[in-house]
Amino acid sequence: MELDNFEHAEIDLATGNYRTHAQFIEVSECAFHGVFSDATKLFKKYGFCVASYIDHIDEYCDDLINDNVKIEMLKDLAYIVYGMKE
Repeated sequence: MELDNFEHAEIDLATGNYRTHAQFIEVSECAFHGVFSDATKLFKKYGFCVASYIDHIDEYCDDLINDNVKIEMLKDLAYIVYGMKE
């Protein structure tokens, strides 16, 4: 049985994995503008994990015609994760 969006949200909230779309947009806009240090700080502050961030990317790019934006956002994520090592 597949869960609906509300049930996913309830599980995410209960497990502490809930992140808002607005938080995702804030992180991705910093990365888009090349301010990866701020994007990394926000990524950590909001408690994103790589898997949840990729889920947001998938949702954001769902209706786009080609994958160029998705590819760029995944590249940005690589820079964000790399920044977490420093």
